[in-house]
Amino acid sequence: MPPSDVVIIGGGVIGCAIAHYLTALTDAQVTVLEKGAIGGQATNAAAGMLAPLAESDEPSPFLDLGLASLRLFPALAAELRETTGIDIELTYNGLLRVAMHEEEAEQLQANLRWQSAYGLPLRWLDAREVRAVEPLAGPTLCGALYSEGEPHVASLRLARALAESAARRGAQLLEGQQVIGLVTARDRVVAVRTLDGEVPAGQVVLAAGAWSAIVAEWLGAREYVPVFPIRGQILALKALPRTLRHTLYTREGYVVPKGDGSLIVGATEDQAGFDTRVQARGIATLLDVLKVLAPDLREMPFERAWAGLRPCSADKLPILGMLPGWENVVVAAGHYRNGILLSLITGQTIATLLVRGESDPLLQPFWPERFGEDEVADRGDGGDKAP
Repeated sequence: MPPSDVVIIGGGVIGCAIAHYLTALTDAQVTVLEKGAIGGQATNAAAGMLAPLAESDEPSPFLDLGLASLRLFPALAAELRETTGIDIELTYNGLLRVAMHEEEAEQLQANLRWQSAYGLPLRWLDAREVRAVEPLAGPTLCGALYSEGEPHVASLRLARALAESAARRGAQLLEGQQVIGLVTARDRVVAVRTLDGEVPAGQVVLAAGAWSAIVAEWLGAREYVPVFPIRGQILALKALPRTLRHTLYTREGYVVPKGDGSLIVGATEDQAGFDTRVQARGIATLLDVLKVLAPDLREMPFERAWAGLRPCSADKLPILGMLPGWENVVVAAGHYRNGILLSLITGQTIATLLVRGESDPLLQPFWPERFGEDEVADRGDGGDKAP
């Protein structure tokens, strides 16, 4: 294969976002290697919520990173629609973080007091007001924190639009390319080895999702990339004339109405190694979520169920930055349940790091150096498989 200035291992939304921003900053040759289809793993099993406040119970570097990424989406959605013709379906239909009991209601109201300072429109709704805003909300809900500034996108469309944007600027996006090893010289990776041959590389980005620890192990640096797979099962219900107006969200699950009238119900979490099979127990869990959040919609026809592997790090936070001990390897992994939300800020900051050698201060809390060999426990991920 021809040489590349930057080789990105992984064609999920993270790898594609990095390719998009890299090709915007430089005319260097960028190659993305994906063993399956673009966006076919964790990206495809995401409902696409962009909800940094919903994911945070206190101010944190993660929240700062999420808000920075959220701010990039409106302009990017317009840009991608114009340049690629792909609509990522950025939808501001309002998100209701619902409380099932008084303790949850008190926590959400406490969150409202400090989250209001971040500039997104938020307000508390009591049970009566929730049902006035969302008539299909379940009768047992006792209130909700209503956020009008946390939208959602079509996850797979986002990945494909980013990939198409990068390709139009000269990037190679190679599907069906399983990476089986790395060629090194001292403290540099000089080529990425696939089943079809070697790709010479000037710089390498490790964005292999749940498989990232395997690649790091080839470099003797697995302790800095302690990522393991969390299976997420999700289901879709077919459109009916009557459906939700808003996204309903709890930490146990969510229901997201999409533009075609369908509903996405998600998502389970379990450690099953690299097994992506859908289980009856998982589907039952999701139907229980629907029963509580919007019971009248249980009559919607079932469309399909599927699963993806979320890349979870040892502290459940992303790993972003130079891989210790290696001069030309950058890590962008471990985004867990927030890969869609964090995709744009990851792409932008990692591209800047690669091209200009500048590390955005937002990245410092997420550097791989925060992990040490003694801090990372064996996760028992069910056996390694090549990314």
